[in-house]
Amino acid sequence: MPNLTILRASMFGLIMTGTAHADTVLTDLSAAGDINVLLHRTAATVCMVAAGADEVAEKEDLALARTRFNTLLDQLADGRLSEETEAVAAAWRDQDVALSMILAGDDPAAYADTITNGRPGLEFAALALMDAASHRYAQLEEVAMNDVVTFDVAGRQEIYVQKMKHLACAAMADDAAVDVFADLTDAVGLYDRSLTALRDGVPAMGIDAPASYAVQQALAAAAFDWQGVKSVLATIAADGVATADDLSTLRIKSTALAAKMSDVVDMYLAPADVKGVPQVASLEVAAQ
Repeated sequence: MPNLTILRASMFGLIMTGTAHADTVLTDLSAAGDINVLLHRTAATVCMVAAGADEVAEKEDLALARTRFNTLLDQLADGRLSEETEAVAAAWRDQDVALSMILAGDDPAAYADTITNGRPGLEFAALALMDAASHRYAQLEEVAMNDVVTFDVAGRQEIYVQKMKHLACAAMADDAAVDVFADLTDAVGLYDRSLTALRDGVPAMGIDAPASYAVQQALAAAAFDWQGVKSVLATIAADGVATADDLSTLRIKSTALAAKMSDVVDMYLAPADVKGVPQVASLEVAAQ
C-alpha cells in the first residue's frame, strides 16, 4: 500500500509551488521517503512471517510492500537521482530475490543471512537517496517549512512503528539477544517523547503545542492508540520474551496507530493548522 501520508504532502507541496520542476522534486522526495519506510516494513514483515504470526496477512502485506518498492525504484531510475537510486537497487537485488522466494513458499529461515547481512548496506543507500532528495527539495524557494516538517515527521513516525514491530518480532526468538530488548525499550521511549513533543510542545526548544483544537484532538486519539501499542511493547521488553499473541495484537494496534497519525498529518497540511509544529531538528533533540 502506498504511503498516502507522504503522497498527500507531495500533492500539497505541488499546489504551493505550482511549477513542473517542483513537481519532479516533490515526486522524487515522496518516492525516497516511501523507500525508507518500506525497507523497514519488509524487514518487520519477514520476521513476522518467519514467526508464524498472522502469516497469510503478513505475506499479503509483504507482497504489496515489495511491489511498491520495485515500482518506486523504476520511477526514480532515469531521473536526477539515478545514481543514488542505482545504489539502492544494487543493495536491494539480493533482498528482492529472497523476498520473492519467501512469498513463493520457501522457509524464511533459509534467507535469514541474506536479509540480515544485506540490511545495513540497503539502509545506508536508502538514507543517501533520501538526503539527496531532501537537498533538492530544500533548494525550492517557494517551499514552506510546513511541507518539510510534515514530510519528515510523518516519515519518521512510520519508520519508528516499523522498527518497533521488527524488534518485537525479533524478541520472539529463543536466542534473542539482550540488545534487542534494550533497543526496543529505547525505541518505545523515542516514540513516546516524540509524540509528547508534538502534543504538548517543548517551549525551551521552540516547539509550541498546536493551536488548532482539531489537531489537539487528533493527536489525543493517536496518543490513545499509542498507549495500546506501548503496553504490548513494554510487556515484551520487561518479560524478555514475545509470544505469538503479542505479535498478533501488536499488528492490529500498530496499524490503527499508523492510521491515526496519518489523520494528524492531513490536518497539518492545512495552513491554519500548521502552527506549533516543531522543526525536525527540534524534534530530534526533544526525542533524545
